[in-house]
Amino acid sequence: MRGAVAQSSNIGMALLTRQLDRKTLHDYYVRFGLGRPTGIQLPGESAGIIPPADMSDIQRDQVAFGQAISVTAIQEVAAISGIVNGGIYNPPTIISQATDSNGNTVEVDHRQPRRVISAKSSAQVRDLMQAVMDSENGQNNLRLEAYDSGGKTGTAQRADPKLHRYKGYVTSFIGFAPLKDPEILTYVVMNNPKGHFDTGTSTANPVWRDVMKYALPRYSVVPDKTKPHPKPTTW
Repeated sequence: MRGAVAQSSNIGMALLTRQLDRKTLHDYYVRFGLGRPTGIQLPGESAGIIPPADMSDIQRDQVAFGQAISVTAIQEVAAISGIVNGGIYNPPTIISQATDSNGNTVEVDHRQPRRVISAKSSAQVRDLMQAVMDSENGQNNLRLEAYDSGGKTGTAQRADPKLHRYKGYVTSFIGFAPLKDPEILTYVVMNNPKGHFDTGTSTANPVWRDVMKYALPRYSVVPDKTKPHPKPTTW
């Protein structure tokens, strides 16, 4: 699994997903907050698209590597945060505090966190996402220097409604640090980047690293004392 995730293997992910029955796969999407608005207190939020519980075998293979499914950026961030945060999903919000016209603090309706996967599964996913940081042909150019981290690249075909076909790509990178006890997660998405290498590795990851290099010290996240020891991705 570490190798399939690190190398973005569509075939590997499809083979792994076939071990889940279709209803269980659908139920996990719902549990992670996909297919419905997150309720982030912003207007016009999309619900996204997830396959039904009776999805076809072809759909199951497609969603394994990100096709036949559509999510918003906030859905993605909330879902991945819940997965790597010990398995606890925290409903996203942009409101930390509210006051009335007189300046008095008023109660805000904060929705309760919920468990989406076990703490053991969360640690295993963090391990898989760490492998991504060390997968670039031994170059280690995705990782942060002072923090052990985990992440995942994204490269999706971009639909052009006028041409009724795919044209260009949406590239992305999502990552977090520190690895064992994540405190900050950043998601960078680029719509139709122009360049020779239109992948999340070459376009979104450099931005992610710049943001994290600023944010982690800014919020007093202590750097790791030891350097990470990459685990094998092939046998």
